[in-house]
Amino acid sequence: MNSDNVVEMMTEAKNIIIVPGYGLCVAKAQYPIAELVSLLRKKGKNVRFGIHPVAGTYRVVNRVYRIMSFLLTLVVT
Repeated sequence: MNSDNVVEMMTEAKNIIIVPGYGLCVAKAQYPIAELVSLLRKKGKNVRFGIHPVAGTYRVVNRVYRIMSFLLTLVVT
């Protein structure tokens, strides 16, 4: 998956769920994400946020967040 694929999926989607991960936090990307959400909502998209069930549990942070930061942390439905 690359950025072009994500743009295409978000363009076609009616509902978008963003699941912030560790990489998003490290990148301090909350402002760009807020701008993205604003743009998507102006285009009529239903944008919601999800919480990963293991977020904040230290034992699994290395394994799970390495995978999550590799992914784009966007789940498009």
